[in-house]
Amino acid sequence: MALTLTAIRLLARAHARKPFEGPVLTLGRQGIMATLDQCREAIRSQGVEPSALPAGMPTETNVPAFKTGPYRNFTNDRAMFTLLCGQPAETLDVSDYEDAEHIHDLNHPVPPALANRFGVIIDGGTLEHVFDPAQTLRNMKAMLKPGGRIIHMNPMNNWAEHGYYQLSPTLFHDFYVTNGFEFVECLVIGVGRVSAEGGHDKRAGVWRWTPGRPSAQVTSREMLTTFFEAEKRQERDDHIPQQGEAASGASSSQLGGVSGDGGGLNRLKARVLGTMPGAGMAVLIGKKILRRDLSSKPWGMDYVGRF
Repeated sequence: MALTLTAIRLLARAHARKPFEGPVLTLGRQGIMATLDQCREAIRSQGVEPSALPAGMPTETNVPAFKTGPYRNFTNDRAMFTLLCGQPAETLDVSDYEDAEHIHDLNHPVPPALANRFGVIIDGGTLEHVFDPAQTLRNMKAMLKPGGRIIHMNPMNNWAEHGYYQLSPTLFHDFYVTNGFEFVECLVIGVGRVSAEGGHDKRAGVWRWTPGRPSAQVTSREMLTTFFEAEKRQERDDHIPQQGEAASGASSSQLGGVSGDGGGLNRLKARVLGTMPGAGMAVLIGKKILRRDLSSKPWGMDYVGRF
């Protein structure tokens, strides 16, 4: 689990919109892929003035694997979150290997002592590594105070073998909306090969996903991640959603493509393929030239910017 400068900018953007109220919890120790000065600059870029660090607070990396090699000059998560929101984040992990404050296997229900305890819970790339993601989502819901916020940053496309799963925005939206949360925002982040393999200072393109997006597959040569944010409005017993249950109206992306046609050019493709299957490639090329192929970037989403 690690936070790049893109992730730090997006967290600062969320904090600027509504300040984080603690305690803050991260799932897994977050390696920070930046120096302390780079963190300050990233936070300021979103209109947030970094907080001062307490005297004597360690600023070197606290991830054992980062202490040698190219990451040895990076800072740690406690310092970064103190800069961001004036308080260090606590960590929950399956072992004490990286000195987590809370030890728990998220495949199992969390103990009562952790219920309604945290104001912000950040999953910076843990859910895809836990065999039981449904129980993990229930655990996050249980640990969050009413009025608190959950933020997910997880792989969406082209991350095979990174963990057990690649996760759809629909999973997060349907679970949280049907379990007493208000949907705040979902962003899709394009993570280029260079950024994923070491160029962690590179800015990434960001698009806004909405639950009413026209029906279309999301395909890309680059790796895509999701930045999802929701706020807990009321306590509810755990609810298992059915796909599309949280959608307002007939949202084909929520219903797995059951309804909706994705636009006139998608209808044209279906008509042409029904009469001349060999013409499908020409239609596909034409749609890409006209930027109307919803399976290709920007996938029917609004461009937010580079972060």
